Amino acid sequence: MRQEEVVLRVPSSPAYVSVVRHAVACLARKMAFSAHDVSDIQLAVGEACNNAVKHGLEEGKHPVRIRCKIASTDLCVEVTNRYDGDPPCQAIGCKPEPCEYNEGGMGVFLMNTLVDSVKFRWGKRTATVSLTKNVRTS
Repeated sequence: MRQEEVVLRVPSSPAYVSVVRHAVACLARKMAFSAHDVSDIQLAVGEACNNAVKHGLEEGKHPVRIRCKIASTDLCVEVTNRYDGDPPCQAIGCKPEPCEYNEGGMGVFLMNTLVDSVKFRWGKRTATVSLTKNVRTS
């Protein structure tokens, strides 16, 4: 299978996160991921989109871009949002484990738990998180 791409642009609003989760789940099912892996992908992508909406520029002004790269061995979902300011200067997701003292901020921890690879990139005005889930052969 050659690599294919599906690109979505949705308003930067929490109301559209479920649309993205549903679309990505359909792609994952097409690739024959297990039901468990589809759920993991949906949750990880939802967390990435929630972060894009929360930390991006003013809600509704700049769309969130979702780029799904479909290969025979994996699915890579890139979520890109606009931001204003400097890129973070410390490690993202520095909370190693959930505990009673760190309410919220567990999105990166969940993403790292649910998919095989999580990478962050910052441009001059954009932030991108790339989530990759490998197809399991049993």
